[in-house]
Amino acid sequence: MLQRCVKVGTCLILQAASELQLRQGSLGGVEGIGKCIDSVIEAKRAANRTARYVKSLGYYLRQFAAGREDKPLADFTSEHVEAWMVRYSSHYTRQTWLNRLSALFAFAVRRGYITANPCDRLDRVTVDKKPPQILSPAQSQQLLAQCPTVMRPYVVLGMFAGIRPEEIERLD
Repeated sequence: MLQRCVKVGTCLILQAASELQLRQGSLGGVEGIGKCIDSVIEAKRAANRTARYVKSLGYYLRQFAAGREDKPLADFTSEHVEAWMVRYSSHYTRQTWLNRLSALFAFAVRRGYITANPCDRLDRVTVDKKPPQILSPAQSQQLLAQCPTVMRPYVVLGMFAGIRPEEIERLD
């Protein structure tokens, strides 16, 4: 480990050159973003996050890291994240990307792999959420008439019982 001397008054203080290690991404045994993604996915599973969230998080993070898995995590800046997000015109998509990437970098900060989350320097995406639409009886009837028979129970439970799609999928 590199060290340097810094004179403060009459005292000498030895400081580890952790900035160099951070830039090289060598803190905590994480050499690159790919290994950090594996660590964050495992940590989320261990924290009892839903399987759907863990799968989604892994998908997003691996897509972001594709082709640069060995790149040190500390080399990613807010400019990298912003350049990635600018590809998407939908505010919902950009908000999701920012949330997923922020989860990765926040994990890395907590573990001491990097000193700051580059997502914290970006403006949060504002999404105007529209109120849910309520189907009229005629629209409901039309939907059920056009719905394949195999899907009808799913649609009925969602429309009339107010059960969320994730909850419907867990029913036997």
